[in-house]
Amino acid sequence: PLMLSVYGAYGLPLELQYDPTLLCLLARGWSVVKVHARGGGELGRRWHSAGCRRHKRAAVEDCLAALRVLTTAPAAFSSSMCRSPSQSAAFPGGVVLGAVLNTAPELFGAAVLRCAFLELLGSCSDTGQPLTAHEWDEWGHPDDPRDWVAAGKLCPYHNL
Repeated sequence: PLMLSVYGAYGLPLELQYDPTLLCLLARGWSVVKVHARGGGELGRRWHSAGCRRHKRAAVEDCLAALRVLTTAPAAFSSSMCRSPSQSAAFPGGVVLGAVLNTAPELFGAAVLRCAFLELLGSCSDTGQPLTAHEWDEWGHPDDPRDWVAAGKLCPYHNL
């Protein structure tokens, strides 16, 4: 089985670090994969810019590409890599993972979206909330038609 983790937002890197909470999975033969999707900070500002606002879909495509490679060409990585999408799980979750799940639910057997930000359109258009303006730099501004169309196509809640 395969546990996939992705973030791809705010220019923050998905750190590769020791995580004792994964030991029980590793002991049971799971493979753990961290996808560095565009929008994250793993490769600097250009990497982040290539996956934010109206380009956020790139983070979703990066995650889907990684998962498809890992589930269709396991011998290229390890004999223990995932051979069936039903053995794939995702964690921790957010807009990118929610959009991935909406786009290709057949690639997952399970997902945990803990404290996930999934209602992108409502959150980014509610100016009464204190963090709304902060979110516009990452997800797009509701007054920019290109940003808002892209956000609508991405929003996990509105695309269930």
